[in-house]
Amino acid sequence: MNKECFQFIMNNRISGFQHPNRERIMELFHTVLHSDMTVQEQVQKYFEKLDGEQGFLSRDDLTNLQYTLVNDCFYFCEYLLGYNVDKELVYNASDYYINQISRIRTRESAIKFLESLTDTFLELERKKRLVSYSFRIERSLQYIDQKLYGPITLEEVAEAVSVTPQYLTTIFKEETGMTLYQYIRKRKAEEAKMLLLYSNEPITTIASSLGFSSNAHFSAAFKTMTGYTPKEYRRRREDMFSISRKGEGI
Repeated sequence: MNKECFQFIMNNRISGFQHPNRERIMELFHTVLHSDMTVQEQVQKYFEKLDGEQGFLSRDDLTNLQYTLVNDCFYFCEYLLGYNVDKELVYNASDYYINQISRIRTRESAIKFLESLTDTFLELERKKRLVSYSFRIERSLQYIDQKLYGPITLEEVAEAVSVTPQYLTTIFKEETGMTLYQYIRKRKAEEAKMLLLYSNEPITTIASSLGFSSNAHFSAAFKTMTGYTPKEYRRRREDMFSISRKGEGI
C-alpha cells in the first residue's frame, strides 16, 4: 500500500466516517421503494438519508457527485440481484445509466437522473423471483437469462450445469412445476413484452433476436403465452401513449 493511500484511509477513519454496509443500503432501498411516496419523493428521501454517507470520492465536487451516482447504480444492482432478478437485465440497465452519468453537471440533474433510475429499477423489481431452487436449477435459470437472445436447447443447458438432459428434465419439472421448454417460452414472452412496449424494433427483428425460427412461430408462441398477437400487444403501448398525451392536454 502506498503512503498516499494509507494517509487517505487514516484520515477517513480518524474523522469517524463509516461507509454504509450492504444491509444498511438494502434496508434504505426497501423502506424508500416500498413507501407510498412518488418517485420524486422517494429520490428526495434517498438523498436526505444517504447524502454524505457514501464517502469522499474526489476533491472536485462534480466528480464526487458523479462517482456517488456510480455507487448508486451499483447499490441498486445489489438490491435487485438479491431478489433474483435476471442478472443480464440488471447489469445492462446499470450500464446504460452509468453511461449517462458523465452528462450530469448539477445536483438538480443528478436528482432527475435518480428519478429515472428509480423508475426503471422499480419496474425491474416487479420481475423479482423470491423462490430459490437447488444449485443446478438456479444455474440453469441464469444460463437461460444469459442466452435469452437466441435459440436455447435442453442439451446445452444440461451441459452448462454438468448433468444429463434426462436428469435436468426431471429435476427442473419437480422444482419449478414446468418443463424447461415451458420456462424458456415464458421468459422469452416476458422479454418480448418489454421489447414490444419499450422499443421501436420491427416485430420481425424481435422474433429473430429472441431466437424464433420465423415470425409466424413467434406470433403463435406469443399469443399462446399472453392471449395477444405481438401486433395487438404493441398497440397497447400506442393506446397508453395516446391516453397520456390527452391527460397532459397535448
